[in-house]
Amino acid sequence: MIKKRKSLLFTGLIFFSVVSLAGADEARSIWNKRAVTPQQLVKSDNPWNIQIPSKDGFIIEYAAPKLSPLVVHIQDAHANPPAQVHISAILRDLVGQHQFKLVCVEGADGGFDDSLFNIDKPNLKEKVVRYFLNDARLTGAEYEWILHSQPAASYSVPFTLWGIEDQEIYTEHWNVWEKTQKVQKETVELAEQVLKKVHSNYGKYASEGLLRYEQIAEAFRQGVSGLKDYLQELSKILEKNPVDMSQYPETTKLLNILKGEQTGALMVGLTSTGELDRLEQEIRLALVGSPSEKEYVQWSRLTGLFVRFVKLEMTPAEWKEYQPQMPTWESFATEKLQVVLPDLTPFRQFYELAQKRDQILFENAFSKMGEIEQNRLVLIAGGFHSYGITDHLREKKIPYVVIAPMVDAPTDPAVYTKAMHGQPLTEKEVQETIVKVQ
Repeated sequence: MIKKRKSLLFTGLIFFSVVSLAGADEARSIWNKRAVTPQQLVKSDNPWNIQIPSKDGFIIEYAAPKLSPLVVHIQDAHANPPAQVHISAILRDLVGQHQFKLVCVEGADGGFDDSLFNIDKPNLKEKVVRYFLNDARLTGAEYEWILHSQPAASYSVPFTLWGIEDQEIYTEHWNVWEKTQKVQKETVELAEQVLKKVHSNYGKYASEGLLRYEQIAEAFRQGVSGLKDYLQELSKILEKNPVDMSQYPETTKLLNILKGEQTGALMVGLTSTGELDRLEQEIRLALVGSPSEKEYVQWSRLTGLFVRFVKLEMTPAEWKEYQPQMPTWESFATEKLQVVLPDLTPFRQFYELAQKRDQILFENAFSKMGEIEQNRLVLIAGGFHSYGITDHLREKKIPYVVIAPMVDAPTDPAVYTKAMHGQPLTEKEVQETIVKVQ
């Protein structure tokens, strides 16, 4: 039995927002657009040397404060079999072409056991493993490890697959997540009603320019417009409503690239640092012309964050912004809008435990890397953790590359729910599947 625990999907939005940020065409070619050329690089640990097939994914962020250790972080797409196939291919390339020997994953602790799949015939084994991958019972990392990491494989690219969870904290987080699921539907409906109420009560004071900007920002957030289109609109607004851009270096770099004043790729790293959120709020305040408009900007922002809070879609930057203002917003909702709020404790605990797990995942991955004397690793995690992990890497000045797999279709909610509540594979299931597929 594979030593694996259930994986938590912290937010399905991350993968689709990544694609929408860059736009489909940019996404497919973004990996080979470099801020520097390979000729400028010397050592193999430099992250600019990492390239992956564009059909499988693309690089969305990178940093190279020094040469090693090197981390390649793959953003996971839980319970999405087509995306898991792409992750498997990306891993095969990283292990085979770039000599990565350690792959660390969330949702499991310790080593993995593939004894259930001791099948002599390679073609039959591949069919059985693919069957469980398509059923969202195995991940792309497990698929690759079972089929291609063993000496007896048709072609072998050995690597260590290692779960980096703390069982106790993981179980606690899982239990809190299940509590949120029992009340999430009605809580989200309430949150969206409150947001409509804020727009109705306060939006009437907003100027045409402010409302226009809200439409542009929302189109970008929902993936209706891509990063390039959004930056062009942003540039026009900033020309008429200047703000101090020294606080927004990543956005400044992207705007300069767009204008042809700087070379590089239209990467989307500004979303992981929370820079875009801060800039958008400053632009809103720059567009404000009256106290009533300022009040509208404040409450619509906090209410919008509340919607993301109960949908479990917040980034760490958003949670950092929202957490200290929760009492203020809740008082506003109950006293000004006369809204009866439910118990939000499980939602708050969800984010607090997610942050705790970020630290654990980071520490356990580097502990394992030191134990087996490696200077590079692949770390697969999704959603909220993706942002937390890159925060830790930046803080420790560790070079990294962030890869998003291609997501050919949205995750099926029914498949996701089944996967989240499923049980570990059994020998009986495997034997029945052997009969079914041969």
